[in-house]
Amino acid sequence: MTVVVQRNTGTDQRGRGTRRRSLLQGVLAGAAFGALARPAIVGAAPKATVNFALWGEPIPVQVVRETAAKYNAAHPDVEVTVQATPDAQYYQMLDTRIAGRDTPDVFRMEYAAVGRYRASNVLMDLTGKIDANYGADFIPTVWAAVTNEGRPYAVPANLNTEAVYFNEDVFGSLGIATPRQIDKSWSWGEFMELVRKLDSAKKTPFPFGMAWQVKPYRWLQFLYQHGGQVFAGDLKTQMLDSKESIETIQWLQAWFTEKLVPPSTAIKSSTDPGVLFANGTLAMVINGDWKIPAMTTAVGDRFKWSVTYLPRDKAMAADIGGSCWGVARDSKFPDVAVDFLKFLTGADMQSDFVGRSQYLPARTSLLKSVKYMDHQEERRVFMDVAQTIPANLVASVSVPQFAKINLKMGDELDLAFTAGQSPEVTARNIANYTKSLV
Repeated sequence: MTVVVQRNTGTDQRGRGTRRRSLLQGVLAGAAFGALARPAIVGAAPKATVNFALWGEPIPVQVVRETAAKYNAAHPDVEVTVQATPDAQYYQMLDTRIAGRDTPDVFRMEYAAVGRYRASNVLMDLTGKIDANYGADFIPTVWAAVTNEGRPYAVPANLNTEAVYFNEDVFGSLGIATPRQIDKSWSWGEFMELVRKLDSAKKTPFPFGMAWQVKPYRWLQFLYQHGGQVFAGDLKTQMLDSKESIETIQWLQAWFTEKLVPPSTAIKSSTDPGVLFANGTLAMVINGDWKIPAMTTAVGDRFKWSVTYLPRDKAMAADIGGSCWGVARDSKFPDVAVDFLKFLTGADMQSDFVGRSQYLPARTSLLKSVKYMDHQEERRVFMDVAQTIPANLVASVSVPQFAKINLKMGDELDLAFTAGQSPEVTARNIANYTKSLV
């Protein structure tokens, strides 16, 4: 495939044709004058440079670098450069570059960030630039996270969600069986009965913990399990002060008031519950699929562990995690940037990216075909859980104001878990703040 690159120096769409004709006429006139005056000097056309920004562990970054190298080799007139930033500094770097009008041509973001960058005109509308049916092979809820009113603003890269890691040795010693099918997952009542049994047995200092540090919105999976939601269908009428919301916060607060989880694992804590599980402090931890490689290394041969499904209440529900790729609206080489995006998100490249990075695929066709180096069965559990992500949850975290709502959720839930703030006040404060934004 040949990519034709043209540097666009103007911003007025209607004036491009006039400028190009003027440029062409100038070149011809210059050539005629040069024939009478002096020989023309012909230089090599500059390469189209596309900057690609992402965060990630060493393996995902390496896979992306290799993908960029393959694209560069196939397109000698293009140079895709890859900039990797540690995840803790990534959005600060990205927002600084956006403010300085130096937005990376292609960049990685979480699904919850798409709405913010779309509303601030950072992301290119990909309508007409990718095939109309491009999203057909992506999991519908994931594709919905990158679109707005049917218009795509990014392409999914991978999917993440959460499940329950458990210590097989502890469970075996207590005769605890775990669900082997998602429709047999524990109810909230069964889960709490199990937690209290683990607490009484004292095989570990605490029964369990939850990885929601930095990502307060992970409590929403429980809200949706209990029949609540963030917004009504109009995505403007907030529902965070509902009976379901208050009851969900009350259930989560009980984890701390009954000392069933370490106090240091509240939402604004810096403690990693995955580390506590690996060192034997916890018998279970609710954590993400992306932690499997780190868990394998951290646990070593100290004990056997596996994964089972999240608990359910009125329904099963999971949160949406993972990332997607977008193209900057002001890219100097938009056609090349979009072409690289399509190359990056093709089925073969996606299979390589998620397989070697040990992520969950966002493409439906890869759910059964992607191969991992280990823990294939555990990842199947996460894939099953990922099919329960509610559409309204995806739409809610995609609103432009969600980043601010997420921070407010963290502040208020932390007060509920560590300072005894009532569920009613917690829900009302989150609701009132949300209402003021939308």
